[in-house]
Amino acid sequence: MKLHDYIGSLVISIQHARVSADLQAVRVAEDYAKHRLLEHFPVPRMRLKDVEITFPVAITPNQGEPVSRQKSFDSRQIASLAYQETLSGLGLESLNRASSQRFRQFINEETQLLDKAIIEYGETQALETFSHKIAKQGFDIQVTDLSDDDLRKHVSHVAERLSEKLKDTIKPQPVADLGNLDVSVETDILREKSAASLVNIKLTIQEDGVEWHRMEDEDGKVTRKLIPE
Repeated sequence: MKLHDYIGSLVISIQHARVSADLQAVRVAEDYAKHRLLEHFPVPRMRLKDVEITFPVAITPNQGEPVSRQKSFDSRQIASLAYQETLSGLGLESLNRASSQRFRQFINEETQLLDKAIIEYGETQALETFSHKIAKQGFDIQVTDLSDDDLRKHVSHVAERLSEKLKDTIKPQPVADLGNLDVSVETDILREKSAASLVNIKLTIQEDGVEWHRMEDEDGKVTRKLIPE
């Protein structure tokens, strides 16, 4: 669903609520007119002054159309930084040729998936997951005599440091057309998403009505126009 379609449906629902309230006000006015005491009372009428709605959506990449969005990072810069930072965490300056090729290939494959992960899960979670995978792979390639607990600590430390450095390489992306974004609003889908991948949208709607005005010119011709209240 497009974001503009969803917001439009919300606005239409509120308009229908106002129509229903006005129709009920007419019925109440008729009942007041028939009552010998209530006919002297003002007829109650509901007004929607300001309606504020906050709702979560999950932004989903459009699989049916080519992605025209520019990547928020330089893939080669990310791959190079990931390689160097992991080696630094291992206390190494280089790897042997076979290990280096295997590690670089793994980094390149993960880097190709990073942009999509940022869109789906948010920058923070995507970078943390990416960094942990790279760090874990680096320690797996370089055989160490660390215990399992020490290995987990070292991987977490390297991943955390890498994630922080990668954040400086991500460029903020202006959203050219928010209304044209594909979003998921179904509760079951939102529950499966991580909090970082959800966007809370705050929408404030102000009521502005129009009234029919009857006007008659010098020749007696009657016209009706909609005039703002």
